[in-house]
Amino acid sequence: MNGNLLFNHIFGSTLSQRGDRAATLNDIDSNGINEFLGGNREGRVICFYGGNGTMTSINTNYNLFPAGYKLYQNYPNPFNPVTGIKFDIAKSGNVKLTVYDILGKEISILVNENLNAGSYQVSFDGSSLSSGVYFYQLKSGGYSETVMMNLIK
Repeated sequence: MNGNLLFNHIFGSTLSQRGDRAATLNDIDSNGINEFLGGNREGRVICFYGGNGTMTSINTNYNLFPAGYKLYQNYPNPFNPVTGIKFDIAKSGNVKLTVYDILGKEISILVNENLNAGSYQVSFDGSSLSSGVYFYQLKSGGYSETVMMNLIK
C-alpha cells in the first residue's frame, strides 16, 4: 500500500471555518487508479471511492453531533510537557477553554472562538511551566466544567 497524498483541500483554516474536505490518495489498493476520500467538517469519512466506478463506502449516519457538552480528562496525565484536551460541544456558539494554575491565575487561553457543534481536541504545551497541578476550564452556552491535570518534569 502506497497511500501518498496527492491532493488535499480544506475549506477554511480555523476551527470555526473548517468545512468539508476532499483528498485524492495515490493508488492505495494497487488497482492502478487513484482513490478519492471525502469527509465532513467533523472529520468523519462521508464517502470513499476506490476507482472501480462505484462508491465502496458511504456514511449515512447524520446524527454525528454530541448529545451534550463534555470536557474529558487530558491525556496523557500526568504529562511532560505536552498533553491533549478533548471536549464535546452540543450547540454552535462561543467556546472558551482556559488553563489555570493552582492559585487560579490564568495561564493560557487555548480556545476562544465560535465553534460548530462537534468533538474537538487541542494540545497544551507546558514546557515553560513548573511541575505542579493545573486546571483547565471549558465554558460554552451556559455550560462550565473544570478538570485537574498534573505536569511532572
